[in-house]
Amino acid sequence: MAPPARPRIVIGLDVGKSAHWARVVTRGGELPASGPIPNRESAIDGLYAQYPGALVVVDRVRNIGSLALSRAKLAGVPRAHLPGLAAHGASRLFAGDAKTDERDAMVMAKTALGIPDALPAVADRPPEIGAARSLAAQRDFSTCESARSKNRLRSISLESCPEFEAQADLSDPATLKLMAAVGGPCVFDSFYF
Repeated sequence: MAPPARPRIVIGLDVGKSAHWARVVTRGGELPASGPIPNRESAIDGLYAQYPGALVVVDRVRNIGSLALSRAKLAGVPRAHLPGLAAHGASRLFAGDAKTDERDAMVMAKTALGIPDALPAVADRPPEIGAARSLAAQRDFSTCESARSKNRLRSISLESCPEFEAQADLSDPATLKLMAAVGGPCVFDSFYF
């Protein structure tokens, strides 16, 4: 659902892992609410129920922002995103320079009221896109963990027996199986003495 051209009321959410800072601002500049809300379905639903039809603006669309956005979609309220670079630029238009959750939520809400065209609507992506993104993230994680483990094993081998490390091919499953069976380079080191 695209954000309205000129919203009547905006909820700026500076999303966080355990809680979000919510700042509600009306078109007239009134501030009906400002404070933290738990990152829980019931708390988020309660906020949206208090301000039906309000435009919800978040700074992150994935990870810690996904629950707030999915609950907004279920509530039928418009959703928008103020990307980090745009939020940083917009924050310079307001008084003060402290980086707080409260201020960030205020910047999002007031930017949505003053410059609604600057906010891209949050697109509804097919579930296949989310699944592919999750699989790619898991593949990247597995690749990094594999490299980290091999580098650690190589480092330990180099410290205990440089000759063994020079001969060992850690990309070969047979070498890894041999090391697991006999206990690694420390065992081979004892054969030299």
